[in-house]
Amino acid sequence: MKRYTYEIFNYPTGETGVQVNLLICKNTVVGGEVLSPRLDGFLHGLAMP
Repeated sequence: MKRYTYEIFNYPTGETGVQVNLLICKNTVVGGEVLSPRLDGFLHGLAMP
């Protein structure tokens, strides 16, 4: 399994610095999360809350 991290430049709230972590196994996404690394940030799954 590998983890890939990308920055999201078009997050719906307009917040900057939002990242997505994707967990890939055999070319298939098996998990992931969207997060803001700020002190008052957030963390949620790949589906929008």
